[in-house]
Formats: sequence, structure tokens, C-alpha cells
Amino acid sequence: GTGTSWVNKHEVTGLVVPKSSPEALSNSINWMIDNPIEALRMGKNARNRYERLFQAKNMAMSYLKVYEEVLSIK
Repeated sequence: GTGTSWVNKHEVTGLVVPKSSPEALSNSINWMIDNPIEALRMGKNARNRYERLFQAKNMAMSYLKVYEEVLSIK
């Protein structure tokens, strides 16, 4: 419900951990330590997702597209 699962895709760009679960957080951290190749893959995916969706220029263009679509509706 916070939007973090939209920003961070579980097992694609990182691991989503249930809130208020220190055990799940600990398990996820240990999994990353034990699986450095997968952690690196997710880190690269996260960087690509950031560059594609969250850089200011890209976000501004997305908003502009929405505004243009709304204004063109008759």
C-alpha cells in the first residue's frame, strides 16, 4: 500500500520485505550476502529501471504525455 512494491519489483530489482518483520529483513539481507551474483543482477535491473522511469526528465515527459492526453479528450 506504500508504492514501494511498484518502485522495487520483487526478485527483479530487489527484494520486497513485509513491513514490521525484522526476521524477513534479516533473511533478505542474508540472502543477498549469500547470492552476490543475483544481488548484482537485481542491482543492475534497479539502475536500468531508475534510468527508464524515475529520472526527472523521464518523469516530466510522462506527466506531459498524460496532460496532453487529458487535454485532447473532447
